[in-house]
Amino acid sequence: MICKKNEEKKQLVEKELAYISTLSDEELYKKLDTDEEGLNQVETSDRLEEYGRNIIDTGNENSLIKRVREAIINPFNIVLLIVAGVTLVTDIIIPEDKSYATFIMLVFVVAISSIISFVQSEKSNNAAAKLQKMISNKIDVIRNGSSMEIDIEEAVPGDIVKLASGDMIPGDVRFIETKDLFIDQSKLTGESNPVEKFAGPDPTGSEISELNNLGFMGSNIVSGSAKAVILTTGNSTYFGSMAKSLNTYQDKSSFEKNINSISKLLISFKYCS
Repeated sequence: MICKKNEEKKQLVEKELAYISTLSDEELYKKLDTDEEGLNQVETSDRLEEYGRNIIDTGNENSLIKRVREAIINPFNIVLLIVAGVTLVTDIIIPEDKSYATFIMLVFVVAISSIISFVQSEKSNNAAAKLQKMISNKIDVIRNGSSMEIDIEEAVPGDIVKLASGDMIPGDVRFIETKDLFIDQSKLTGESNPVEKFAGPDPTGSEISELNNLGFMGSNIVSGSAKAVILTTGNSTYFGSMAKSLNTYQDKSSFEKNINSISKLLISFKYCS
């Protein structure tokens, strides 16, 4: 259920970004209630309170102990452990002619299933953590007509940001000025080569990876320079929705599905015998 909600959120983010890419600069400024002079101190304070700090929450409260517990304690493993407990009594403790095979097999299946679940959880958790580390700490913004350097956590929607070669993009942005701008966004959208970006509206409203006037949080400037307006920050960005989806990834591998099938077969065999 959590994975489904995160995927739906990711799709909504993509749809909104596609719509914003089609707006004219004037419509864009009106939508974000900003202009070329940037926001003033009162506006930034209000928006920081409204939208929160520009931080990606990947669920780091999901501790190692919690991940181990979730890998072991799940409905299917509980069923297997109950059957193993019954088998322990009926096949080992009570009878004189003891049989260990079914009990050992059930415990083995629980152990393998738990290990695979834990490894998958660790992979997705590490992937989300790596995405988060892609973000730098400082950015240059224009506020009240003046250029200044601020902490990336203080960036808010409507901020006008200045970007140059080597900079990380601090949020999902729409470019309003560009000069020979190329961006590496391969970690987010899959392109193997840097992508050229342009200012102005993109009337196509196409797939997220094909929008040539948008930049995404976590990608970086390979060459050129630009001025952009921040559209979304934190978990509301495409980056944030992706990091959250990675951290809550719960799909089963083919091997794990096969283990479950074998477990069901063992349960059926036990109760039919």
